[in-house]
Amino acid sequence: MSRVIDADHPRPYRRYIHSAELWGTAFTGTLFVTGRVYVAPIQIPVTLTIDRLGWIQDNVSAGNVRNGLYRDMGDTPVGGALVVESASIAKAGTLRKMEAVIVDTQLSPGLYWRAIRSDENTSTFAAHGFSYPLGGSLLGGYYDAAYGVFTNPFPAITPTNNAPGQYVRVRSIP
Repeated sequence: MSRVIDADHPRPYRRYIHSAELWGTAFTGTLFVTGRVYVAPIQIPVTLTIDRLGWIQDNVSAGNVRNGLYRDMGDTPVGGALVVESASIAKAGTLRKMEAVIVDTQLSPGLYWRAIRSDENTSTFAAHGFSYPLGGSLLGGYYDAAYGVFTNPFPAITPTNNAPGQYVRVRSIP
């Protein structure tokens, strides 16, 4: 299962669930491609409610991002419904966690696909080489489309081992 990590937050119930089980494969300096939707698998271990979608920002020169979460369709996001997406928000900072506020969203245990897209191609994101949900190895992927709302359901995917490091923030566990 994905690792649940304590958040730097005064309320003890705040936790992060990351898309990568092993951060030892992390690297930085990967350029965003304008409009490209990158996805990474993320394992939700129990029924919970999330309130943020986050990513690891590397270097910022300009631009905005949108974040989303898709349902799994048998170890692939292809055909999966869009569960939730954020509004477009400005990128800021270097080498830091960034979060987009979403409506409180309850998730059932299972595999999901975290998505992110940028409106420009000069900023970089922190990427991880592989994801390891369920003790296996699933690559991330992407599809290309104009910047804006996410395609629903998820279209065809191009596999890649260069997916942004992404996470969800747990608001509560019922």
